[in-house]
Amino acid sequence: MNLRRSFGIDILELYIDNGIIKKMRGVVYMDITIDVDNYKLNVRAAGVMIHNGKILVHRNINSDHYALIGGRVEIGENSADTIKREIKEELGKDTISLRLLYGTDESPMDQLATYLQDAFSQLDGLEIEMVATTKQDRIYTKQANQDFDIACTRWGPDYGDPTTYLNLCISDNANNYGKWSNTEYDSIMDQVAVEADVNARWQLMIDAEKIMMYDLCYIPVFEKGSSTLQDTSVTGLVQKPVGVPYTFNYVDITE
Repeated sequence: MNLRRSFGIDILELYIDNGIIKKMRGVVYMDITIDVDNYKLNVRAAGVMIHNGKILVHRNINSDHYALIGGRVEIGENSADTIKREIKEELGKDTISLRLLYGTDESPMDQLATYLQDAFSQLDGLEIEMVATTKQDRIYTKQANQDFDIACTRWGPDYGDPTTYLNLCISDNANNYGKWSNTEYDSIMDQVAVEADVNARWQLMIDAEKIMMYDLCYIPVFEKGSSTLQDTSVTGLVQKPVGVPYTFNYVDITE
């Protein structure tokens, strides 16, 4: 039996300009423990929100000091719960509703969407609205016009190089429906396009991948694989990791 790996990856795409998603991305919880004698302390928890390489801070209009987003920890409350409560207060909502877009004619996309709805709904304060449609409508009507919050999508490679995926996240790429943008990422990909040294180019692509994964440009969910049985009398069958899966030009069958 020959096992052939399919490099099509099922991913989640976030519409970055959605105000709720923009505020929620990149939150890091921090526990604070301070012991100082003879002082009355206000224990505060703060979240680090990172977007496009920048950290969100704020200040009171009557103060010259900036601070991370957060607030005072209430009695019996841990820092994670404080962060959740403060973010809800800042958003002005007790619950957040996000639309999960998927195609019903893209099996197993429908099963994946159902699983994700159940997983996301277990998060306190998060509600998921399922938006079921066809693949054609998902891509060219809703995603192309940024009419989504989260989309279940898939990308199969067009050629055998990592840029078949990495180019998707360049700011002005036509398939960047989530409108994610990172100037450092774009700069690295410009270098990838002209770098002649194989090792240097490979390292640049690794650096670019770290940025897109950290900043949630896309969220990989799973990769599909397939298996094929090949008779021992068949030789010369060429299997390709991308594009047309087989080349039969050199096949020979022994009687």
